[in-house]
Amino acid sequence: MTDKTSQQENTSPEEKIVPAKKIIYAEIDDEVTTIFDRAHETKMNDIYIVAPKQAMIFQSLVNLKILKKKIEDLGKKMSIITSDTNGIHLCGQIGVPVYNRVDMGGLPILSQWKNKDDKEIKISPLKASVNTMEDETPTRLSSKKVSIVDLIGRGSKRERPSMMPKGFNIFKRKSSHEDVVPVTDPVNRKLVLIAPNKQALVALISISVVVLLIIAYIALPGITIYITPKSSVLEQSSNVLLSDYEKNKGEVDSHQPRVLAMHQITLAVKKTNSFSATGKIFKGSNASGKLTIINNTTDTRPLIAKTRFQNADGVVFRIQSPVVVPKSDGVNPGKLEVPVFADEFDANGNVIGDRGNLGPTKFILPALMGSTQQQLYGESSTPMTGGKSDFSKKISKEDLKTAVKNMKTTLANTAADELVKAVNEKNSSLAEKMKFDLVNNKFAIDISEPRVSVDNTLEEKIQDQFDVYGEVDLKGYYFNKTEVLEILKAEIKTKQSPQKRIARIDEGSLSYRVFDIDKNTGHIKITATIKAAEEFDLDASQELGAQLVRKIKENITGKKISDAKDFVRNLPEVEKVETKSWPAWAPTVPSIPDNITVEIVR
Repeated sequence: MTDKTSQQENTSPEEKIVPAKKIIYAEIDDEVTTIFDRAHETKMNDIYIVAPKQAMIFQSLVNLKILKKKIEDLGKKMSIITSDTNGIHLCGQIGVPVYNRVDMGGLPILSQWKNKDDKEIKISPLKASVNTMEDETPTRLSSKKVSIVDLIGRGSKRERPSMMPKGFNIFKRKSSHEDVVPVTDPVNRKLVLIAPNKQALVALISISVVVLLIIAYIALPGITIYITPKSSVLEQSSNVLLSDYEKNKGEVDSHQPRVLAMHQITLAVKKTNSFSATGKIFKGSNASGKLTIINNTTDTRPLIAKTRFQNADGVVFRIQSPVVVPKSDGVNPGKLEVPVFADEFDANGNVIGDRGNLGPTKFILPALMGSTQQQLYGESSTPMTGGKSDFSKKISKEDLKTAVKNMKTTLANTAADELVKAVNEKNSSLAEKMKFDLVNNKFAIDISEPRVSVDNTLEEKIQDQFDVYGEVDLKGYYFNKTEVLEILKAEIKTKQSPQKRIARIDEGSLSYRVFDIDKNTGHIKITATIKAAEEFDLDASQELGAQLVRKIKENITGKKISDAKDFVRNLPEVEKVETKSWPAWAPTVPSIPDNITVEIVR
């Protein structure tokens, strides 16, 4: 009789022989998805899951139902092998077969599998009474619980207690090429810890944080006071003699105090400007119509030919022949209707054209004075018509004269700008410590008589604009602006107030005023001025700063932060104060002076 036959004869009716590869060994913390993935990988249809006590899949009936449903969806049947009473009860509720052991005839599991080529093992189903267990009050385990401290104290070489009942042998699959290995293998075993209650853990952490904050609030408060020193504007002026280097080389090279070299710069400026023509040739047509002349005086009023009648917009109409306007009879004014024609240009010199197409309106006689204009005037009762705007520009004689005059003014007014531009071109190639500046004073700049030319044959030419050419010779002086700055910087430092420091010198504020020019000797005297900001020197390494820090700490310890800020702000050395405390909600300054830090903000 073969080994297999003998084994089958020794198998009880409740037992059955199943292939070992059908069995899946679950860890205590394996989730439903992990077990399902392993069940999905096997090709067997009967799946036996060995689950230890307190396995995660027994924590919820829903989890077990989901696992069963997923395995059945694969066309497979699920059975459970476990001694966990809760798991047995849950399996009974959803109809999952339960077995309580794996029996190989008493032989070591690993040897038995090796001898039988890992082909088969025995499993025994639980009795019906176990599967139909009813809910009952939990009972205390007879075995002693093992704490984390006990596990740590036993050392790394000792094995952890088995979570499975006696007689169980737990296997852990290593790979698809090997069947199973015992979990007692030190390489593959792992310590399983029961997760603590989350609410208790959160409460413990919260209490710990509160305690730490209370300790920090009592023992470690601090405050940093940021102080901006009070500053004021300091202005320094100095007289400087600029000497023409070509004429006074020896004087300049002797390096006398406040004597600096200046150099001549000459420039020929040529310009061509365009000017617009203002003359006009009217090519349209003039409006015409009729108006009634009204005379409120008791005298007849003769009017000569071409007498002007003008409305409020300056549009002018004229009568063509002399007329006599009848006088008023004392009740009704004298009236005379006459034909009138619009001028080409209005009272302001603008073309009338279609502007002469007016509706009924009132006209005055601009030649009359004062109240007489209210006694004798004109009114139209019908529209004026026939006006058309069309004209061409022409260059008038007045345009040519005005253009020449404007060109001379332009050359004179832009002389300084042209010299400044020429000096700046020199600066572009200079070293950083060299920066030339023009002596920008009209008495220090020589301007020749401008030479302007225009084509006089353009008079009465019909065109919109024309060109005018002009040129002028310029001569000026420039000096090294950096040398002036150095003189002023050196002098301003000697003028600073005691216990103060020069915070910054505003080089952009440099200005000078020319108060004497002697072109014969080549001397120009200027007064140069610069501004700087000086502030209290509150550096802690300086006496004033150290005293101030001590004074602040002595007067603000233990006070409200708002009161402390008011005290510091009112100090004569302080311009602005800000604070930053820790903890941020602390209402008072620490009572320990060493916990107060004072920093100077520049």
